[in-house]
Amino acid sequence: MVHFTNYMKLNCLKALAVLFVFVLLLCLLSLGVPPDGLIYFIILFALAIAGLVMSVKAASRWKIIWAVALCISLLGGILEIVAGKRLAHQRSQAEQQQNFTNQPMNSK
Repeated sequence: MVHFTNYMKLNCLKALAVLFVFVLLLCLLSLGVPPDGLIYFIILFALAIAGLVMSVKAASRWKIIWAVALCISLLGGILEIVAGKRLAHQRSQAEQQQNFTNQPMNSK
């Protein structure tokens, strides 16, 4: 019975890894403007946490794989947030510049 649960756990870890890679590719190949992809990185973070918890009693390679997956999801989420803030700032500056150049000149 113990062998069966270990076998099931390894299969679940493999399935989680495939799902993680699928969502990561979906995020990387999407054409969304930041921070639209933040939901993907939240899902990746949840998958990485689940994989890390399930790999506690598994081989050390699974722990390393899920630790790297956790770092990837955190780094991607942080980059999405930073890029979203920069993009919003650039848009507001461009909007202000456009409003400034479109104002009529006062002649006295």
